[in-house]
Amino acid sequence: MSNLRVYNRALSPEEINECMKLDGTPPPMDINSGLQLHLPLNEIVENDAKEKEVADISAGKLKGKVNGNATIVDDSQLGNCINFDGVDDYIELPVAAIPQSDEITISFWANGGKSLPKTNSILWAVASDKINDYVVNIHLPWSDSQIYFDCGKTPTSSNSYNRIQKIAEAVDFKDKWSYWTFTKNVTTGEMNIYLNGTLWHSGTGKNKPINSITQVKVGAGYGFYHGKMANLRIYDRVLSPEEINECMKVDGTPPPMDINRGLQLHLPLNEIVENALIYGYMTECCLQRKSTNV
Repeated sequence: MSNLRVYNRALSPEEINECMKLDGTPPPMDINSGLQLHLPLNEIVENDAKEKEVADISAGKLKGKVNGNATIVDDSQLGNCINFDGVDDYIELPVAAIPQSDEITISFWANGGKSLPKTNSILWAVASDKINDYVVNIHLPWSDSQIYFDCGKTPTSSNSYNRIQKIAEAVDFKDKWSYWTFTKNVTTGEMNIYLNGTLWHSGTGKNKPINSITQVKVGAGYGFYHGKMANLRIYDRVLSPEEINECMKVDGTPPPMDINRGLQLHLPLNEIVENALIYGYMTECCLQRKSTNV
């Protein structure tokens, strides 16, 4: 027996089939291992200080502060997503969003606006107040239609970073959704860019460390990004191609219905564990009874 569910309502045939699909196909890998940040970017909320925020659904719960007039729009493919106007919109993240480790993966869905290509950064993290003191920087694309991925720098020098770049077709970054993944391994010196789950560009000999940073922005940095964005993930490790494709599948196909509404009970029935407190209590009771009978 597996995946017992009990509801306080009658499910529709469509919902029954969705439950069957989800419970019958468990994820083949743990895509939450090493997850530093996950912003669905499908909702903007107001905190107690009346500031606009986006939620982080990873264990770190690192909220992002929304600046400018970024809005949440409905999208036929990904549902709700954030839209940057390319003028003054961006999200400011805590510096903890960028892992201080030898590995990093950054992935997201992006759908560029009509003003692209133009001077912009979709993600920008710097080590000081200098705009070009990059630790991590992604131009998607720059005004020359090239995708730039900067990651790692010489600690004592600004404007001294590892970079890979490649010219892109407009169809890759404009007027349609594309899934971008950027990885770096400081130890091996490898930097990779994946487009829609397939390796698109790579570089070697990129061993500069991912230093501490002072500021992180999404949607801005060296210019403002114009377009829609969804499901930003940042990991403290390099994801495998299989994991990248799993993230793309999970984040690119939101469930068509809420199958948790009215759920009273859901037992996966895939594990039996021993409750130490109950076991200890029962043992004590048995000993007391035995003592009384003597």
